Amino acid sequence: MKKQPIVSIIILSHDAVEYTKICIESIVKSKTKIPYELIIVDNGSTEKTREYIRKIDAVKYFSSVNLGVSNGRNIGFSLSSPYADFVCFLDNDTMVPDYWVDKFVETMQSNPQLGIAGSSSNVRNLKTEGFNKNLRSEWLSFCEKNISLSPKKQLEKFYPNGFSAFALQEMNNPVRRILGQQMPPDYIPGWCSFIRKGALSSLKYPCDPEFPLYSAEDIDLSWNIAKNGYTAVYDERIFIHHFKGRSDIAKNPRELEKNALMGYARLSRKWGAEIIQFLSSPQISTESNLPYEFGGRVKSLVNYFGFFIQVDGKWKLNEERVEKALSL
Repeated sequence: MKKQPIVSIIILSHDAVEYTKICIESIVKSKTKIPYELIIVDNGSTEKTREYIRKIDAVKYFSSVNLGVSNGRNIGFSLSSPYADFVCFLDNDTMVPDYWVDKFVETMQSNPQLGIAGSSSNVRNLKTEGFNKNLRSEWLSFCEKNISLSPKKQLEKFYPNGFSAFALQEMNNPVRRILGQQMPPDYIPGWCSFIRKGALSSLKYPCDPEFPLYSAEDIDLSWNIAKNGYTAVYDERIFIHHFKGRSDIAKNPRELEKNALMGYARLSRKWGAEIIQFLSSPQISTESNLPYEFGGRVKSLVNYFGFFIQVDGKWKLNEERVEKALSL
């Protein structure tokens, strides 16, 4: 008899089938002692992608149109097994190593108040003392120089000894730790978020369907989990490769900018009081806009998007700027 799943792994697909194949094959082939189920929500892909997905042993949902990240993940969540204690939202341009699920479950079970966890990756700057790699810069530079290579060839060249060997090395690296995150202002990015289902029990939907196709819905999800009394961590021992920006929308700068403006405008209006509270705190400087830095996304709402301004020395929501963004 097949064991009931402990984890529901939810993947959204919207074409980019070569990356989807790498992602799903890595999940299926990865070693694990944890029973899981795979749920694939296809957001209006072409027939080539759908044909591949139909062959996968998974719970599947096919939409005729692109429903967006929030709605797609909500559908995937609704299809998850009632026996699963955890759900993992995972982008389709990722590759996972052996025992990644086991490590996540181990971490979550170590603390019942832990609601959401993220992983390390090649696109995340490490703030861990003693770790001298800037993998984000290395990967971005590598992509610029090797843009013509296929995804598999990129993996082979970036990890000359193999991705699995690198991930295992990092899993056992004593410098790697479990790092707590303060939410808000921080959050766990949606490309890989491992969530305790109980942390979502008070929400009508895990993801707010009012957000645009893409952008800021993961911040909103993380902050809702914190509002429910749960904490967040990065488990640096789990290394997941993220190609980053391989969806059709990510390849369209104008559409990407539009969705970013709309998403962060909605976030600013919805969480305005909390954001102003953190902007007003002396421990937060608005001078830098680096990702994964403490308060980095909150700072970007000021420095890049202009959704918060200072008037007479006090922070306030820039209503005119927010309204303009939401009307795009």
